This record gives sequence, C-alpha cells and structure tokens, in this order.
Amino acid sequence: MTDATFHTAAQSAPAVRSWRQSFALMLSIRAERAALARLSADQLADLGLDRDDQSRESRRAAWDVPAQWLLAGKRGK
Repeated sequence: MTDATFHTAAQSAPAVRSWRQSFALMLSIRAERAALARLSADQLADLGLDRDDQSRESRRAAWDVPAQWLLAGKRGK
C-alpha cells in the first residue's frame, strides 16, 4: 500500500460544521424564508413559485434543510 492510497477514517469522513456554524446557517435560512414570505406574487412568478410554494417553504423550521448543507463547506461558511 502506498502513501497515496492510505486514508484514515478521519480523512475520509465528511467534515461536519461546528455548532456555531450550524447555528449561523439556521439563522441565515430563517432570514431567507422570512424574506420569501414577504415577496409579492409577481416576484414569486419571477422565481417560478406560487403562493402555495411560498407558504410551504416559509413555514419550514430553520433546521429543516438538506443534510448536505450541514456538512462543512457545502453552503456558505
């Protein structure tokens, strides 16, 4: 086995965000969803969304995000 092919478990495991990074991400998501809730029908149409989409997304909890967003470096910092 060469050094190039040897990996430890720590090297192959995905990097998980710290609790502070996760909290900051949740605050960001909360702000984005609040902004979405304030958009007009015309603005929603520009995004390809309707009032049902707006309502459904803006009611989601701040921690209700795709799992990959919780991995370090996947969405914001």
